[in-house]
Amino acid sequence: MEINMVYVIHSLVWPLLACLFWWWNELWYATPVRARCKSLNAKLPPGHLGIPIFGDYFSFIWYFHFLLRPDRYIMSKMQKYGNNNNNNVGAYTTFLYGSPAIIACSPSLCKSIITATTGFKQGWPSSEVLGSHSVITIHGSRHQHIKGLLTSEFNQPGTLTRIAQQLQPCIVAALHSWFQMGQINTFHQVKRVSLEFMGRYMGDLELSPEIDTLDKLFSAVNEGVRAQPLNFPGMPFRHALQEMCVKEVHLAEFAPDKSKGNCGLGHSLLKMFGNEAEDSTSQHSS
Repeated sequence: MEINMVYVIHSLVWPLLACLFWWWNELWYATPVRARCKSLNAKLPPGHLGIPIFGDYFSFIWYFHFLLRPDRYIMSKMQKYGNNNNNNVGAYTTFLYGSPAIIACSPSLCKSIITATTGFKQGWPSSEVLGSHSVITIHGSRHQHIKGLLTSEFNQPGTLTRIAQQLQPCIVAALHSWFQMGQINTFHQVKRVSLEFMGRYMGDLELSPEIDTLDKLFSAVNEGVRAQPLNFPGMPFRHALQEMCVKEVHLAEFAPDKSKGNCGLGHSLLKMFGNEAEDSTSQHSS
């Protein structure tokens, strides 16, 4: 009799726990939003938020990193939930990188999101890795302001001429070294030359002595920018935070002497950003 009771309890408890595990994200995140949407006569797109903490992360990684077919990830959503659900065309709810999300895959919806100046902001954990002052992590009016400064600076004919003049020696030297090497990894070598040129152009930094070390540091940081934001040993996000500190130390060793007045266009551009930011701040405060 006792064995039968234990069997009955297990047969009831484990299915309930499994259902709670499967629907926890839906109950915790989606249910309150659906209640608010109902009062506004709106509706969430179809989809499922997956399991707690990870959500749809494993399916996302399977299609993107193992199969190398991100289009199949979207196609799986379309086949499962349809491609025409009232007004929610080309949008699906999911749970990625520690947060509930809505995936937009239709051209018209993506265009409206990209061109919107308000209502949307950077949602990746890159702000913790790259810092709050990175151009990638800022949003809103400040992002529009800096974007305008970059566009106006780099679209000038004189700036493009200086870029071409500084880029040509780097490319010529790289071609000579590639010829001597015989067989090269094109992706790695092009990335290496791009990093070396950007350091020389933007910061007047001579990165050649440790270009391979810096390349590995930048690669580690890049992997952590769009990784699951889990700050545990062995996770890409934690590794990126550590490598970011090491990268800053390495770049500081190659910083030019500002007293010599040879700080490159990058420092002039950063100085211009600082002056514009101060002017903008004073205008807003007044």
